Amino acid sequence: MSYRTPHWSQRPPFDHEGTDPSSERSGAKAAQTSAIDPNKLYTTPEVAKIFRMSGRTFERQRVQGDGPPFVKLGNGSRARVVYRGADLIAWIESQIRNSTSDRGR
Repeated sequence: MSYRTPHWSQRPPFDHEGTDPSSERSGAKAAQTSAIDPNKLYTTPEVAKIFRMSGRTFERQRVQGDGPPFVKLGNGSRARVVYRGADLIAWIESQIRNSTSDRGR
């Protein structure tokens, strides 16, 4: 028996924490900022879940320096990495673009 992916019109609408995707095409930003507590520290897996991205993406961004600001708790390569909620919100705001050719602020 083979599994067939349902046609796009047969798939249920994506709902992220009560956000209606039809009323908010930029719902990812709204859902993300409302889900982030500015006074909390988030681990990489938590941030990856909020942004619906891979944790490896954030690890790569830390190396390249193009992701959200992070805090390294301790010294050495095994130190714990966390993200401050307020920094995540500010980073989301800095990612707003008006067109595909817009390089950002």
